[in-house]
Amino acid sequence: TAVAPPYSSVKMVGLDIEAKFNCKSPIHRITCPSNPSESSFRSFVSDKTGTVTFKNIAMDRDLVLLVQENKAHQPRASVEISDDGTVTGFVSIFPQIEFRDFAKEFIFIVDRSGSMSWGGGDAEKSQIQQASEALLLFLRALPTGCKFNIVGFGSRFECLFDQPRQYDDSTLRLASEYAMNMDANMGGTSIAPALQSVFGGTLLDSTERQVFVLTDGQVSNDLEVFDIIRQHCTGHCRLFSLGIGAGVSRHLVNGMAKAGKGTARFVTGSNESDLRKMVIGQLKQAMQPALDKVTVEWTMPAVTDTKETQPSRDETKIVKTLLGYRSSDADLPPQQPKPAGDSPNIFPSMMPPIFNGERFLSFAMFPKGASAPDSVTIQCESPDGPLKVTIPISDDDIYDGTVARKMAARVAIGEYEDNRKGRDRWNSRQSVPGAAVSEEEALRLALENGLASELTSFLAVKEKPVVSPGETVVKETIPQYLPGYEAESEDESYMYCRSRAAASSFRGGGG
Repeated sequence: TAVAPPYSSVKMVGLDIEAKFNCKSPIHRITCPSNPSESSFRSFVSDKTGTVTFKNIAMDRDLVLLVQENKAHQPRASVEISDDGTVTGFVSIFPQIEFRDFAKEFIFIVDRSGSMSWGGGDAEKSQIQQASEALLLFLRALPTGCKFNIVGFGSRFECLFDQPRQYDDSTLRLASEYAMNMDANMGGTSIAPALQSVFGGTLLDSTERQVFVLTDGQVSNDLEVFDIIRQHCTGHCRLFSLGIGAGVSRHLVNGMAKAGKGTARFVTGSNESDLRKMVIGQLKQAMQPALDKVTVEWTMPAVTDTKETQPSRDETKIVKTLLGYRSSDADLPPQQPKPAGDSPNIFPSMMPPIFNGERFLSFAMFPKGASAPDSVTIQCESPDGPLKVTIPISDDDIYDGTVARKMAARVAIGEYEDNRKGRDRWNSRQSVPGAAVSEEEALRLALENGLASELTSFLAVKEKPVVSPGETVVKETIPQYLPGYEAESEDESYMYCRSRAAASSFRGGGG
């Protein structure tokens, strides 16, 4: 989260940051794609642990750290037990699946607002130049027989064609000329009208519409944008997002992809090889059917009064399918677990679809004192029938800690924050249908796990006075600008008062 958004020329207030990592397999390396030129960045790796430090880093963008393991794509299921007895499980898989392609319609919505003329990170090119290169890669990789269109947006929007056209040499030439000559000259970032226009187009029942959004921006009406996408991305429509630039709003890009049942990717530098890999990989995902109706079932130890020996967790086998096989009983009704009163809350509660080559991650929050589960089963629907995989949980997969609990709570709180109707998050409290987390539940999770959110914040109090009683209080005003604001005022700033009286007046606040 940006402590000071990047819409101001005022010097940012830096922070010293240290982050530590513990992984299941040896760490290959740790990088910082959001701040690739940050001179204070230091990383230290020792087998399965790693540490990252920053000194006086300006928080003018989302800070992103990428930890790469030597065995990153192995299916994993683990259980964490906290000191207070809470039990949290998480499961991660990296599916390898492939099906026949279906007829597609591809719509590319490209941000041409003024901010796209900027550069960022280690990129020598402007963001509109990177968007142009990405769009050209998309266009040249489209499958024969499809239809497509390009929509540029800023304060207004314009379409290349009046309606999607057949992909052929003639339309490819026109689209390529558009991509090579487009400028960042369309004003502010107003994406909602462009989305409504695209989703309002007629779509044949046998055709799937794949929408790609290329943007660098932040918007003030994020909830409205998510709700528009969520309403229309059902059945035969999906939305994929490509964030461009180191200062891109990851909240917006990830939120659009989540609402649109697609995937999100980020371009933070000028490496053409990385750009090609992201574009082609995302296009391949769009050309394949998504696996929806996903369920996650955690199997608890069987309840029995006999002294018969139960099979150990290590004896549980992986059921073939999602990892490259097909179960012999895949067409039968799903086998029900035996919760024994320890049924967990699953997050995200509204399961995203499963994509080929895209990590799937799910959390389970069990009641305090619950037994550790024996295994977890993921099942979904595909064009060829149900697919599933069961992953065992061995004694080595059970550990003490609080990190998984905080991550699960973060996902749950995010579900509350993003799944509301209205123009923006300051004027809406109505959850969308299916959202499992209420405002009260989000507040409880934030307080229990010490997480900052829309409902909670951290408040630092300096107990020791830096001036003697009776001396004049010195006020320091640190500018904090919101996107779009240019005027400085005390109402838009955080004020730090150096006095015992000020500290006393703040103590006990927060929330």
